[in-house]
Amino acid sequence: MPDETPKPNEATDSTETEIYALEPESEENGDVESAVESADPDREAKLELAAQAERVAELRAPFRRGIGGKQTALVVAGVLLLIALVMAGVRAGDTDLTTLMLKLANTLLAVAVNGAIGTLAVLLAARMAGAKDISIELFALRMVAAAAAFEMMYQIGTPIPGPIDDWILGAAAYATIVWLLFRLPPKETGMVIAWHAGLMTLLWIYGWSNRAIADRPAPTPVVEPMDPGLG
Repeated sequence: MPDETPKPNEATDSTETEIYALEPESEENGDVESAVESADPDREAKLELAAQAERVAELRAPFRRGIGGKQTALVVAGVLLLIALVMAGVRAGDTDLTTLMLKLANTLLAVAVNGAIGTLAVLLAARMAGAKDISIELFALRMVAAAAAFEMMYQIGTPIPGPIDDWILGAAAYATIVWLLFRLPPKETGMVIAWHAGLMTLLWIYGWSNRAIADRPAPTPVVEPMDPGLG
């Protein structure tokens, strides 16, 4: 009678079937474990918190966000400039057409100069604050709106005699528009105002020095007496 006991080194069909059947089950178990790890609620919560923190940091970044874009800044600047021109015409009084046109032209020139210097000031302040996303066109339109707000309130003025109170009123309107359109923290708002005031002071000193030189009397020429021996 033949010995039907399997030898230890020989694999029967049943053991081979069991071995081959266990291999795909181990792969399926690995897939399930990786799926469980990827669906870890703590990991998704951490990713969501990181994304939310990044969005908050982006919103709080200076000179990156503000109210509206170029169209909003253009509309605000146009409305404020129109009111400033109307108030300048009213303040000019009942004068001839030439004086009125000169007054309106002076107001437009003041808005253009202050807007240009304000654009340079906000660019310098943004560079100091480390801002990366800088739109020169948007900054220029917003600073023109701030300059128009200054002229508008300056032309409206107060009943108090003297230009100091009108200037303070215009500066308050300027600072309000800068803060409103840029939505800057107080520190960055102060940096913009400081740069603008510094540049305007330099421009004023330059104009004052030119006027001082022009108003200086011409030196009297020294005439030496003629030697009588030569006659």
